[in-house]
Amino acid sequence: TGFEQPIGSTAALFGGGRAEAGARAALFMKGRVREQVLLTVGWDSDRAPGTPRFRDIQPDAFYPIYGDATVRGYEAQSTGRLYARLDRQGASLLYGDFVTPNVGGARSLSTYSRTLTGMQQRFENRRVRIESFGSQGRTRMRMDELPGQGVSGPYTLTRGPIVENSERVEIVTRDREQPSIVLTAEPRARFADYTLETATGRLLFKGPVPSLDAHMNPVSIRVSYEVIEGGAAYWVAGTEARVKLDERFELGGSVVDDRDPARRFGLRSAFVGARLATATVLEAEFAASREAGDRSGSGVRFELRHEGARAQGRLFGVATDPSFSNPGAGFGAGRQEAGARYSLRITDRSRLLAEGLYTADRAAGDRRGGALVGLDQRLSDAMRGELGVRVAGGTRAPGIEDPASVSLRAKLLSQLPRHPELSGYAEIEQDLRDRSRQLAALGGEYRFDARGRLYARHELVSSLTGLYTLRAGERRIATVLGLDSDVARDAHVFSEYRLADAITGREAEAAVGLRNGWRLDGWRASTSFERVSRLRGPDPGPMTALTGALESTGDSDTRASTRMEFRTGRASDTYLSTIALATRLDHAWTLLGRTVASLADERARGMQLRLRLQIGMVYRRPDTEHWDLLSRYELHVDREADLPRSRRLRSANVFSLHTTGRSFELVTTTLSWAGKVVREASDGPGSLTGANRLHGRMARDLGRHWDVGLSASGLWGDRLRSCRHGAGVELGRKLQRDVWLSAGWNYLGYRDDDLPDEAWTQAGLYLRMRAKFDETLLRSLGMVR
Repeated sequence: TGFEQPIGSTAALFGGGRAEAGARAALFMKGRVREQVLLTVGWDSDRAPGTPRFRDIQPDAFYPIYGDATVRGYEAQSTGRLYARLDRQGASLLYGDFVTPNVGGARSLSTYSRTLTGMQQRFENRRVRIESFGSQGRTRMRMDELPGQGVSGPYTLTRGPIVENSERVEIVTRDREQPSIVLTAEPRARFADYTLETATGRLLFKGPVPSLDAHMNPVSIRVSYEVIEGGAAYWVAGTEARVKLDERFELGGSVVDDRDPARRFGLRSAFVGARLATATVLEAEFAASREAGDRSGSGVRFELRHEGARAQGRLFGVATDPSFSNPGAGFGAGRQEAGARYSLRITDRSRLLAEGLYTADRAAGDRRGGALVGLDQRLSDAMRGELGVRVAGGTRAPGIEDPASVSLRAKLLSQLPRHPELSGYAEIEQDLRDRSRQLAALGGEYRFDARGRLYARHELVSSLTGLYTLRAGERRIATVLGLDSDVARDAHVFSEYRLADAITGREAEAAVGLRNGWRLDGWRASTSFERVSRLRGPDPGPMTALTGALESTGDSDTRASTRMEFRTGRASDTYLSTIALATRLDHAWTLLGRTVASLADERARGMQLRLRLQIGMVYRRPDTEHWDLLSRYELHVDREADLPRSRRLRSANVFSLHTTGRSFELVTTTLSWAGKVVREASDGPGSLTGANRLHGRMARDLGRHWDVGLSASGLWGDRLRSCRHGAGVELGRKLQRDVWLSAGWNYLGYRDDDLPDEAWTQAGLYLRMRAKFDETLLRSLGMVR
């Protein structure tokens, strides 16, 4: 919060008096030390405790808008005092914040992902790749997987407070037939796609997270994060290596040791990949885990893929022990999974389709399997049909057999020749032995550009899980309408919403941007609808989620967006609304306003309300250096729902104002004011509290080497009699370039640990010297040319 903040307090007593001294040094350097070696070094002697990992500019912190479109960020990210990085072609060595290498991809048994501070090394050439890391700390990794609810949130993590910036958020889609298998795991970016309150664990996305995708596969939110739980520091280390034996074969393996005293963990893995033919690839993997108490388990996976001109296929198998433990893996513990898909083009108009499935829970004794064989035939330029037979069976538990089913399946697909962007289908499946077991579905999609589509599906199925478990006593009806767009995963980041000379793309994106949707003239829209109901079976009752969003993109001086989401179910009703506006009123004034309101009415706990309103206004003339003004207002309203009849309500109004400029071309004046009013009410009497702070400083240059300044400040609470004042004078002398000596005396003063930027408000005499070290010092020593 200020370079002049003291390192701490070194005190000495002299005959009843007291003297204090403090110092701080900081360094940043980046450049080539040799022709192919890039060095980056950052060091801070007084790095504040609790500095977040991957330090980043927080759009919600300080003033929400500055009116100058300046891009701000951190280059050397480290929670420790030191950051150092050496880069050379194909190799790097780092000390600082890092993310452990994500070994093997989304479906790997050996995936281990954490955010740590320590050493990381990478080496890669045409044949060998080696990555290793080591870290010592007190944080522990936790992982939550929360089901999507068809709305943006808020979703609440199970543990907290969270180590800031340590989270890794993914949208996970699992196979409806084999829920243990992760089909896709798409990462999301902080501020661009979501915001997270580290103290409460409340996660809010910029767009709705569906509960089902277009194919009725379940969608969830997987979050891995670090928490501090106390205890002694411990080491975490790991290495991953891959070697290409030739153009066709690759071997690899990884080792991870997590020596957390509360939960020791080890992971070993081996990997082999082979290209058997031009279009055929085989992968195999073995992983073994070990936890405290010598609890160990293992898993094995193989996958064979073929992508030819006439035939495409995939065959895979996975088996894990019940004691196998790796939360980051794409497969659950104690599972046996196998599947196959094959497509063969017989003629230009015909294809043979086949698929098989086997899934089993070794602990519960639940297993299921089946096979489907069908024919895909083009009927005309606009129509295509599929006809097939499915055989399925299994057991729900030891000794409880599910009756085997034989069903006939038919599907008709249509795509208009003159409108290739529009398509639809109808599907039906009927069990040949039991008329009550069936599937009926209608669906379609509209592609509005190369990266996005609007889709819909309505399905009635005699099953609560998938097509391989058609049962007479269970039935589910589901309707999904939504938007599937790659706009949220564009390669560019923070670029679309920049207001020149007013607000950066990053800040506008975090405050206003939706980053997904379909474009209209000057607008961007997003919508989704879900309704899922179990007509029979356990827990009947519908769940409906409806969302809509609209954003203005046509005016180059204004960005605005609004979003409304509603979800209702048997257990609760939730409502979410956001409104945001960023506009340049004229060449000097800029306004940013936004509000987020969420309401949750839970049947068991009562109603919970959260409201956040923020308004920021800036006066800054880009054509002259005269006066600048920054202002901010925030309103926080919280109503808790810990008890069904609780009426605990807290509201806080926070104001702040800061202005600086030159008077008479001689005097630089700085004024700032901040105040807050907090009201708390419950079943009993409420309370009202407040606080204010006022600060001013005037400084004048006396020639090229001297300056003089006057300062005054005040800090008071609800009553003026508790006011603390500060007033003083300061004289400064420039000793040489980048070295400044100042002496001052505060006639009135105070000390407040909550105001670290006011380090020189204590009463009495003080002396300080400031020195700036940069590349000119190294150039004078001959270290930099």
